[in-house]
Amino acid sequence: MFEFVRDHTNTLTVRHLDFYYEEVLRLKEKLAEPNHAHLILQLAKHQQSHLLKAGTEFNAGKDSKGNAVVYRLNEDFAANNAKVVALKSVNHTPDKLYAFPVTNSGDGRGAELTSPIKQWHPFTGKIESENLAQVGFAITSHYLLLSEGQRKIMLNLSFDANSGSEKISQQDFCQAFDFFLTGKKGWVQAKLDINLNLTPSFTVKVPLLFDGSQPPIIPLKSDIHGNGLPEGLPTLKAVLKQDNTGR
Repeated sequence: MFEFVRDHTNTLTVRHLDFYYEEVLRLKEKLAEPNHAHLILQLAKHQQSHLLKAGTEFNAGKDSKGNAVVYRLNEDFAANNAKVVALKSVNHTPDKLYAFPVTNSGDGRGAELTSPIKQWHPFTGKIESENLAQVGFAITSHYLLLSEGQRKIMLNLSFDANSGSEKISQQDFCQAFDFFLTGKKGWVQAKLDINLNLTPSFTVKVPLLFDGSQPPIIPLKSDIHGNGLPEGLPTLKAVLKQDNTGR
């Protein structure tokens, strides 16, 4: 008789937990889910690409009970020889942009990793002036092939009025950039020509002046001007100012 009472008493803890989880908390048991794994595939040297169809099986040996373990591909996968050859990042602080050409390095610029496990931050490098990003845009045109004398350039920029953005002040826009043209010995800075309009608009005029003392504007040459821009035509480059005023 005592043995039955003892066995029943020994189940009290389990029954209490079952009551608490099922009746008080109303938790439900989840359905069984299939195991999953991530595979790394490498093509044979003579292959450029190969398509693996969804449902392709991968043998993973046997489980503890001797049953075969098989994984199936859940979607089509096209293997190819593409590789990540460089990691670059940009860090946007409230008032400045910083660029890091070698993200996976000690300083974001290629220095050796000195941490014990060689870790690196994917987005944040040293917030220093030498890491300020050079952000802007460039325009190439044969109309910029101006060799001498007083040269005036009027750049008209139209912005989409339906984009939801606010109108832009000509003064704010022009003073936010430095403008350069391709000269014989490198980039030469152009001057803003006239007083700037304060009235906001979706069309901004950028009046530039290249006076007679400045060199001829020539087609861009990569060995002189760099920047990875295409050669063959004279180029105007606008670079966002990132000075101490926070612009």
